[in-house]
Amino acid sequence: MNDKPLYTLIPNKALDALVEKGGSLSDIVVYQVLCRHYNLEDNKCWPSLNLIAKLSGCSQRNVQRSINFLCSSGMVLRLKSKHSNNTFENNSYLIPHLVAFQIEKLSTEKKSPKVTQKITELSALEGFILKSIQESLGKDNMSLGRDRKSLLKDKKAGSKDSKSVGVETQSPANNTTINTTINITKNVKDNDGEITGFNQKRKLSVRGSSQHISEIGSLIQIKNEGFVQEIANALNDHKSIPFFRKIVSKFTSHEDSIYKCLSLTRETDETAGINTSRGAVFTDHIKREAEMLGIEL
Repeated sequence: MNDKPLYTLIPNKALDALVEKGGSLSDIVVYQVLCRHYNLEDNKCWPSLNLIAKLSGCSQRNVQRSINFLCSSGMVLRLKSKHSNNTFENNSYLIPHLVAFQIEKLSTEKKSPKVTQKITELSALEGFILKSIQESLGKDNMSLGRDRKSLLKDKKAGSKDSKSVGVETQSPANNTTINTTINITKNVKDNDGEITGFNQKRKLSVRGSSQHISEIGSLIQIKNEGFVQEIANALNDHKSIPFFRKIVSKFTSHEDSIYKCLSLTRETDETAGINTSRGAVFTDHIKREAEMLGIEL
């Protein structure tokens, strides 16, 4: 007998929010797949990109884009977990609407110590998820939902007003994980210490603009170098750091692909053993990934 659920729970409020935030059909289908695999006991899911692509009928590239959108719009919180020996596990996803739905459902049940305790636990979890999303995206981005329609509108408006400068990115969810140390493209401090959100506009002198561009470039360098060191530590291969720097620079919009290859390397080592080195196996995986994504290494 199959003990798996015979249906997928997707709250109506979640579907309404997806439409409101400008989610595409692919975004909605990928969200559905995440909901399908959501474990209500652990309150998370961890399907691989391959599985999501298979069940959604989308390419892995489109799946990655949809997951980035879901994270950048606050519909999903993506966590990257790491073992004590610096090997990586697959991504896990927390869905705030499903947590809120459980709280609403329990609130209609007869009060008991067990129900009250469960509501308290879920409320604490919901608070953690929302706070984590706010920290990773920035409060201004959360209030605007990071929907694609707004991004397009702001980009068009920015081109008409040469005096108004906004922070733009072609990959809005590039830094949506908890592991991201610095939220570079979303919040930049101006000379007076004020925070400028994604869609806010302000007048800057040419000198001020150059200074901000320089600051952003420095922060990106710091973040990327930290990522390079993570890869080297995970593979125990510090001789290949120049190659890892090249990978990080090429996969700026596909960081999850790097984590995927690290995870595959770990699995190969644990199941079949590695005769050469972890670095060599990782290189083989990352080259295949680059070919699939159209990235030239």
